[in-house]
Amino acid sequence: MINEQKIDFDWVHPPSNFEAQSLYGGLHDRELTQVSFDLVNFNLKLEFDISPIIENIKIYFQIDKVASVRATRFMRFYFSQDEQQPIATPFGYSPKQGFQIQWREESIDWHEFESILKTDPLQISDAALIRSKDSAALKLGGFLNGDKYNDVYCSAFIKGKSLTVYREDGEPFSLEIFAELADQYWDS
Repeated sequence: MINEQKIDFDWVHPPSNFEAQSLYGGLHDRELTQVSFDLVNFNLKLEFDISPIIENIKIYFQIDKVASVRATRFMRFYFSQDEQQPIATPFGYSPKQGFQIQWREESIDWHEFESILKTDPLQISDAALIRSKDSAALKLGGFLNGDKYNDVYCSAFIKGKSLTVYREDGEPFSLEIFAELADQYWDS
């Protein structure tokens, strides 16, 4: 049996005694608009537009001492039922009857992911966090939509030592306050 104390957890190796904290209420239908990585200190800052939960104020998730980052996208391919050859599909192409859609998950270079967000924000559909006193792992999933991508599902996974949440205007903020504001928004 593997000793979980010696393995850093992430979404591939989640700890058995931790349950993921859903961030769905606060981040669902919101946008990840920018990611910046401080290579000197290994800190990653994610910028979110969470309007209308908080209007015209950006919030930030900062993950310190980042150990790993990963981004993937799901690409769609069309196959003829007669010939099992993939068919190149231009943007906006709709296959004729008799074609099947197949999906493939592909890695995205992290620097490319950061660059993509400048023109194609990630419209978040799901988000979750697992934390312990000395580790945090964040999972985001959603659709890239903008100049380069049209409804391409993408996932991002980030693991580091700790997570701090704050507002751009400096007002006091935390995950707990964020959850309360999200609950109030969805209850109204």
